[in-house]
Amino acid sequence: HVILTGPPRVVLGRSAVDLDLPGSTCTLTSVLAALADREPRLAPYRASADGAPPPAFRPLLNDRAIQADATIPDGATLTLLYAVAGG
Repeated sequence: HVILTGPPRVVLGRSAVDLDLPGSTCTLTSVLAALADREPRLAPYRASADGAPPPAFRPLLNDRAIQADATIPDGATLTLLYAVAGG
């Protein structure tokens, strides 16, 4: 289950996407790739020009911050938090 915030939520017009990926675990990178494959309009929010996650991107796994190389277990909730304003 992937929860969207900020611009990806606005672009897609909904706040969540359910993905069914093969295997019992996957990586954040594979989840983002699958999400962009399923919803091509989200591809620009997956990575910056150098392939790294965008600077305003903060992935949360079950409400805890994770690194880009984190493993995502089956059944987890992944929140893609995007900063939309400073302050």
